[in-house]
Amino acid sequence: MHGQLSRVLSFKAPLAVGEPLTDGAGTNWFGSIPTWRGVTSATWDIGAFASTLIWNYVDGYDQTTKPGERVKPVGTLDATVAWKATPAVTVSFIVQNLTDKRPSWDSSTTFFDFTQADPRGRTAAVKVNYRF
Repeated sequence: MHGQLSRVLSFKAPLAVGEPLTDGAGTNWFGSIPTWRGVTSATWDIGAFASTLIWNYVDGYDQTTKPGERVKPVGTLDATVAWKATPAVTVSFIVQNLTDKRPSWDSSTTFFDFTQADPRGRTAAVKVNYRF
């Protein structure tokens, strides 16, 4: 089991030359700067198979173009099942955004902030690793 959590305590810069510093943490004054971000995962090994479940979290942030409006936080789940077919070959089936969670609406963009969320929704892939 693994986990990582980060918090932006402060991100201060002037909005224009000569202006006082503005704290952009938790806002989109200087691009989206969510206060909290985290990822945690758990892996289970059973014989030649390994399964991993990953939870990704991006905190919401205040809109600067529309005071009082806030972009909602978003959390997604990813899953991987890997099979060690031989000592040299591993075949993995990967699903990102397992629950097909949509990105949070961001009214300062045309739909959502692509720097904080993936627009593709659920994606799946098969990966083959060969070690030599």
